Amino acid sequence: MAIDTKQPVEVLPHIWRVQKAKERVLATKPSIDLENARILTESFMKTEGEPVVVKKAKGFREQCQRKTVSIWDDELIVGCIGSKIRGGILCPNTCWPVLDKELETIPTRLQDPFQISEEDKKLFKDFIKPYWKGRSLQEAWRARMPDELRQLMDNAVIFADLRVIRGPGELTAGYEWVITEGINGIRKKIEEKLASLDAATYEGYEKSIYLNALLIACDGIVTLAKRYAQLAEKMASEEKDPRRKGELEKIAEITLLLFFSLSNLNYSFSYVDFFYLIKQRIYI
Repeated sequence: MAIDTKQPVEVLPHIWRVQKAKERVLATKPSIDLENARILTESFMKTEGEPVVVKKAKGFREQCQRKTVSIWDDELIVGCIGSKIRGGILCPNTCWPVLDKELETIPTRLQDPFQISEEDKKLFKDFIKPYWKGRSLQEAWRARMPDELRQLMDNAVIFADLRVIRGPGELTAGYEWVITEGINGIRKKIEEKLASLDAATYEGYEKSIYLNALLIACDGIVTLAKRYAQLAEKMASEEKDPRRKGELEKIAEITLLLFFSLSNLNYSFSYVDFFYLIKQRIYI
């Protein structure tokens, strides 16, 4: 069947918004983003001696409290893992050595080059690397692997680093639970479980540490959602275009719904925005 090329192509209502976002990303050169790494390092320094799961939870909460929040022009689905439109995020507790290997060559490498400022090079060499050296998951993993496997990897016979370097990319959160319960509902279940434990026993004590870390993580999620809502409200108060003003007000409203169940909502982009907000917290 021949295709009639003279017939007008149907343009979806929001395709211009997608095109604008695409142009914004393509016009931005990728660069290394060390903001999350710096905040996490500062947090871990303050929580030395605490259980690892608590240190991670407090580090996450501090990132949520301090990281850059931005809402780009005409966005409806908001949230950014890092501080830049197109940034390469370093997770130092997982794999700081990946940047160490290419610190001087990453801007000029043929595949996926990333710009990095002299200031960020200094931050990495003088602050991030010295703290995390000998503490990362990647180093622990390599130390425990058989010599034969290490030799194969070092000689590029096999590549097995991906799961270590990109651990968050292999995770799928329980989105259905978050959508039906909301953060407040999840927090309530955690608190109920905590109340049922006997902290005087070894098992009860261990579980209480983990559950309290989950509550700290909930605090971080709520904090970041509020910060995006506050930014949207501020931008709406300054917006002159009625259409965009209404969008920003709706963004603020939907972002705050993170605390509650979305089961009975009918907003067209509630679930997508909600999903993305949770997804970006996994990658922080």
